[in-house]
Amino acid sequence: MRPLRHFPLFRSSNIDEAQQLIAQHVKPHSIQIAGAESSLNVDFSGLELQGVSLFHVFYGAKVHVNPEQNSRSFFIQSTLSGEGEVIHQGQKYHTHDHDTVVASPSTNYSMVLQENCSRLAIEIDRDVLQGHLASVMACDLDQELVFDLHCKDNQQSWQNTISYVLQQADFAPELLGKAPMKKALSELLLSQLLETQPHNYSEQMRRDGELMLPNHLRHAIDFIQANICSPPSMVELASHCNTSVRTLQRSFTRCLNKTPVEYIRDLRLQAVHKTLQKKSSQENGALTRILLDHGITDLGRFASYYRKKFGCKPSETLNS
Repeated sequence: MRPLRHFPLFRSSNIDEAQQLIAQHVKPHSIQIAGAESSLNVDFSGLELQGVSLFHVFYGAKVHVNPEQNSRSFFIQSTLSGEGEVIHQGQKYHTHDHDTVVASPSTNYSMVLQENCSRLAIEIDRDVLQGHLASVMACDLDQELVFDLHCKDNQQSWQNTISYVLQQADFAPELLGKAPMKKALSELLLSQLLETQPHNYSEQMRRDGELMLPNHLRHAIDFIQANICSPPSMVELASHCNTSVRTLQRSFTRCLNKTPVEYIRDLRLQAVHKTLQKKSSQENGALTRILLDHGITDLGRFASYYRKKFGCKPSETLNS
């Protein structure tokens, strides 16, 4: 069954017409027929989601395809059946069933597609994908996102996601005209692409297992811990980490499920609690001195937070 059959764009056996129509829907392509021109039978279907467009492309002939470089989009070419070849910087990557290549906006490449090659081309707006990555990482990107062109790992997971989206387009095409479904499928494709296809942020995303902390958040945590008795203001903290206050606040909330103020307060509570457990209540003014040494000036409010966390007053911990 032809993918995206409910979303046809055009069919053509004329190479000039096919090139013009492809340029209208995607971007300019130079197409050369390897065999007889009469064998050309372009079948082009497409579906637009939110910042993500899917195109099923079948040429019906062996063709050499040279897409123009596009600075605004990522293009993911997934082979559904048949075989082809991607050429980049003199390197040739053979593609078979279920293989995927990811062309970043800066990637200049060409393709040779056999007459039996059926493929799904996914165009993703650069700002949409990089914005999604920044949201996942809870930080601003310090460099452009760039994918490895060809990868053999994690292909089955990516293909399963593609198959699911194509099934929705086949069995419930009316739902794909609704904004909630478009948004859900777009976010699924964006997340799965970033998780399964290697890129220059992959290592940072997977660092420390399931919990990934952006570099600026790690620096912030280290700085707070080193200055817990005199914690910095948000402006000072952001300046030290070379980021914005807004980005830092968002990073704490997304990665630690706490605001910076809550994180600092909890850290000070723990520090005071450990100190109180080690000190003797026989020392005159011990409690007040300990709190002041930890930068606590509002003793009443701190005692309220302390009791809520540990179930007792600071003085009770000191006297125990």
